Amino acid sequence: VSQALWQWQEKESDLRKNFQVQESALQAQVRKLEGDLEHRGRKISDLKKYAQKLKERIQDLDVQLKEARQENSELKGTAKKLGEKLAVAKDRMMLQECRGTQKTDARKTELVSENKVLGEENDLEASNLHPQHDQSCLKECPC
Repeated sequence: VSQALWQWQEKESDLRKNFQVQESALQAQVRKLEGDLEHRGRKISDLKKYAQKLKERIQDLDVQLKEARQENSELKGTAKKLGEKLAVAKDRMMLQECRGTQKTDARKTELVSENKVLGEENDLEASNLHPQHDQSCLKECPC
């Protein structure tokens, strides 16, 4: 009986040693897994913060995009109005040029007529002042 008791005690001691080794290995594995879990938790937290920053950045960019589109729309409207004003101004300028050209042409015609009249008057005065010219004119005249 004492032999059997001794064997049971020996077997129990071996089992305890094995369980302690396994328990130590399992505890080390648990610590490693806890460390990994903590590391991953921090990484997840960092990624969540980064994702939140990205969301905020996207919202800011969305606001900027809307503002830029609004400004672009306003600028297009302004450009259209300015284009229309430019076309009207060009039309006015061309009309003024045409009127100016017509006035210039009319003034030229008027000046030519005045010069002709003045030239004829000068010719008459010259013939009255110089009678010898009149005699030569009379000689040339068949009447």
